[in-house]
Order: sequence, then structure tokens, then C-alpha cells
Amino acid sequence: MVPIIFAIALITFPSLIGQIMAKRGSGRSVEIGNWLATNLSMQNPGWIYIVVYFLLVLGFSFFYVSITFNTTEVAENIQKRGGYIP
Repeated sequence: MVPIIFAIALITFPSLIGQIMAKRGSGRSVEIGNWLATNLSMQNPGWIYIVVYFLLVLGFSFFYVSITFNTTEVAENIQKRGGYIP
């Protein structure tokens, strides 16, 4: 659940910034804000949103496992219990 929560937090931030830029900006910033709000919105997700969300979940999953999973400790526990992984 932790990687999904972090991915959602990061993917919604550009959409929020885009909505602010679209309403309060002027000129080019309104165009950029509309693009961010349209393409990175959770209400109507496009391909860009889906790909970025997938990559964020995948990246945070690898990061979270690398922090919480101690491979040497797991290997020692398996050996203590008589297990063998080829």
C-alpha cells in the first residue's frame, strides 16, 4: 500500500499545480496549466497518466522493498530452518 500512496501523492501534485496555473495564470502558463490539469487528472485518466502512475508505483515498489527487505537476514533464517534455494 505504501508505494501506491506515494505514487498517488506525486501524480496528483502536477494536476493540482495545473489547475492553479489555469485559473490564476496568464498567457503561456494558462496553456501549460490546462495541459497538466487535462492529461494528469484522476477523473479522466489518459495514457500519459496511466504510464506515469504505473512507473511511479513500480519505482516506489522497488525502493520500498530495497529498504524493508534484508536479504542477508532472510538467507540466514532459511539456512537455520534447513531450507535451500538453488
